[in-house]
Amino acid sequence: MNDQQPIVDPPISKAAVESKPRTSRSFLTAGGSEIEVDIKLENLALQTDDVLTWVRRATQAVTTYYGRFPVRHARVNVIQSDDDDRSIHGTTWGDVDGFQGVSRMRLGRAVSKADLETDWTMTHELVHLAMSSLADAHHWLEEGLATYVEPIARAQDDQLPAAKVWESMISGMVEGEPQKGDHGLDRTHTWGRTYWGGALFCLVADIEIRRATANRRGLQDALRAIVAEGATIDTEWPLPRVLSVGDKATGTKVLTNLYNSWKETPVPVNLDQLWLQLGVQANRHGIVFDSNAPLANLRRSITERPNR
Repeated sequence: MNDQQPIVDPPISKAAVESKPRTSRSFLTAGGSEIEVDIKLENLALQTDDVLTWVRRATQAVTTYYGRFPVRHARVNVIQSDDDDRSIHGTTWGDVDGFQGVSRMRLGRAVSKADLETDWTMTHELVHLAMSSLADAHHWLEEGLATYVEPIARAQDDQLPAAKVWESMISGMVEGEPQKGDHGLDRTHTWGRTYWGGALFCLVADIEIRRATANRRGLQDALRAIVAEGATIDTEWPLPRVLSVGDKATGTKVLTNLYNSWKETPVPVNLDQLWLQLGVQANRHGIVFDSNAPLANLRRSITERPNR
């Protein structure tokens, strides 16, 4: 006689089932383009729909700014990292596995729905789709452009108040000023000069284009033309060719001339004077706008949704 009792596996708890990674694949459309979204979550507090809404908001902002989604077929891969924090990181590549652009987003395990609702990173990464993959010396334009366009795109899509755009510029643009020993943007690859130096180039270019065209055109028109010509992340255009397309769209030489001035030589910008001219100042209560400032109309146009 066998006195052994049968071995019975313990019941699987609901918590154990829910703690298993949840994977999903969804497809979003934006301006006729398709974005495949692959999600793998382990955070019980974060739902798949929360992530999809986050990605959708970013696609809407980018589509609003460029008048179209930059590429026809893109992929966003969202995973959770091993970090038990609220960090959100992203990396974007061009021409991968049949996709024109692929963004890989990594969320800390403590990231919540509220964190995603205020996040800028997803929009920043999708802006990268709208510029050709440039040579290493010109990485400052890739990152600077995404840094500059991201808050403006969200403002134009009514996701961010204009005051927040200028608040971030006032606090950030100073990081892009040349430091002692720096060279031009093509030869100085520090974090500040890459991200905020590139963004400062974009801001100055935007203002100079608007001044040259009586505010009929801006950097946005140049960037839309660059996308329309196909200079997106899955291509490798030389920078002078990219800039010439933008200049042609605005009827100016601002981008080419500014690049020639800044590529080898460290050019400082008098930011205090610039903020005064734009009519934007920060105090302990927040951002204050001066509607009578000389360039106030240019400042308003930058964050307004374009009619054209």
